[in-house]
Amino acid sequence: MKKLIYLTTVLLAVTILGCRTADPKAASAIEGSYVRVDKPNITLIIQEGHYKQGAADIHAEGTYTAYKIAENKYKLNVAYHEQLEGAKGTVIVRKEGDFVYTQEDGEGPETKFKKQ
Repeated sequence: MKKLIYLTTVLLAVTILGCRTADPKAASAIEGSYVRVDKPNITLIIQEGHYKQGAADIHAEGTYTAYKIAENKYKLNVAYHEQLEGAKGTVIVRKEGDFVYTQEDGEGPETKFKKQ
């Protein structure tokens, strides 16, 4: 009987904690304003659930949910607004010191941004 209670308790704890899909503090290490290294007129903002990347007149923005996927690597599920309303995307963000590297949909080359 004790084993059954213990097993039920462990199973319940794993189920409750395992159902957590996003950590609201996951992106705190990468939050901030950045400027693209090779094109300074392009900025990246990752702040309190808001995502914006591009120039002043042409940019993509929306809200994100962050997941930490490795030591200094994060997955942002972005729901875009304005002209891209309803579109969804994934941005992989890797942090190294004052720099972040983004990769759209986890494929292709990374883009380097420096923290402002």
